[in-house]
Amino acid sequence: NFAFSSLWLVSRLQEFQALHPGVSLHLVPALWESDYRQRNEGIEIRFGTGGWTDEKSILFGNLDAFPVCSPYLAQSIGTDGNIANLPAISMTGMSEQWDDFYQATGMTPPGHKPGLATPSFNIALEMATLGMGMVLGHQVVCDRYLEDGTLVKPSGHSIPMRECYYMVHEEELSKQEQLFVDWIKSRT
Repeated sequence: NFAFSSLWLVSRLQEFQALHPGVSLHLVPALWESDYRQRNEGIEIRFGTGGWTDEKSILFGNLDAFPVCSPYLAQSIGTDGNIANLPAISMTGMSEQWDDFYQATGMTPPGHKPGLATPSFNIALEMATLGMGMVLGHQVVCDRYLEDGTLVKPSGHSIPMRECYYMVHEEELSKQEQLFVDWIKSRT
């Protein structure tokens, strides 16, 4: 998964390399579920609702979707605290969308639909850092941005997600692949 690899895994790879200096990794990110089926390589990280015939284990379950935006955009929230008036960026392919969020949190949705949409968390989060709108993100992809203050949560509201991250692999793993699987499970 592209977002998982670039926004979570990459920042932790030095730790794995320090623990296992002889293990080589080849990261090949995929964006869509159909990309997974075309690959027949070692270990896959998938984002979705599961149900694959080769499903192995959940890495990050029970994720919550919450809005994030730039600190600048958060300053434009009115005194009523209603974030529904802020521009929103839709995530194509993610189950939880803005309508779900507004309905679950009891907020009145804006009269207009979000004007920007992308299937990439990386692109959506970059747009959010530039003040172009809010994104419904989750802790796996947003933690780094929230920690450094590039993005903030303009609301304390969140909704449970139907999707999560899965690790899928062949029945028989090489010794090096097993080291990676064990390490990544210890970090989730």
